[in-house]
Amino acid sequence: MIRRTKIIAWDVYGTMIAAEDPDNELPPRKGLIEVLERTKGEGIISCTCSDGNTVVVRCDLESSRVNPEYFDHFFEMEKGIPKNLGVIWAHYKQRIPDLEGDQILVIGDRLDRDIYPAQSLGFRAIHFQEYFGSNDNNIDISKMEIP
Repeated sequence: MIRRTKIIAWDVYGTMIAAEDPDNELPPRKGLIEVLERTKGEGIISCTCSDGNTVVVRCDLESSRVNPEYFDHFFEMEKGIPKNLGVIWAHYKQRIPDLEGDQILVIGDRLDRDIYPAQSLGFRAIHFQEYFGSNDNNIDISKMEIP
């Protein structure tokens, strides 16, 4: 049985906003705001899981025209290693006791740091090519289907 997604854990750099844009001059990934609006309206909780400092992540999102208020929580992960996504499950399990791993969806650009760690915990995962701000890899994510 496929359970409905309750939590979306978003990677930030390279997934939502351009990977190499220190001045945050580039727009967020195409369709991002529409997805955040749609999922919020459906009662799905969004959080971030980034290896960037949470204060910096919030500022970078805001500078890139992504309202940090879309996100329930900002998880700061260790740099340079696969993400410890179990902390997300532990955090939300306190609020949603019947939360199962397959009700958490991780959206990221790195197989080694985002996707494989998610799948190893039984989470669902969607992989997008890293976004650098150019049109060739700015996939419109509003077209993705959230199970």
